[in-house]
Amino acid sequence: MVEHALPSDFLEQLEAATSALQESIDGRGAARAGQVRATKQLAVSLSLGTQFVQILDAALTKALRTDPAKLAEWDNVKRITIKGVPNTGFITTLAFVTPVAAVTPIASPPATQPGSLPAPNAKAA
Repeated sequence: MVEHALPSDFLEQLEAATSALQESIDGRGAARAGQVRATKQLAVSLSLGTQFVQILDAALTKALRTDPAKLAEWDNVKRITIKGVPNTGFITTLAFVTPVAAVTPIASPPATQPGSLPAPNAKAA
């Protein structure tokens, strides 16, 4: 081989390149298998998520029946789409609160700053 201007370790280099090519081919197969496994796991996770949303829907529909706006929001948010949608922040805004009677604040006279003069039409005490 040296007669044909090849390096003296040509066979070792050829064997190393052959094994590197074989590892690359094996790596592609392993990557493809990983991709198929991940795709299958996504389908399983989507199915479980759909079941969870159905259970949650039953509870929330009952809980939100007195609040049509929140019920409409939940009906819109519970949809599962294949393409991603921006986070609406529904979970962070959904709050179950007990209705409390509104309290009307009592108007108080405006406070004056120390050293300030009262308004010209104010009555002196």
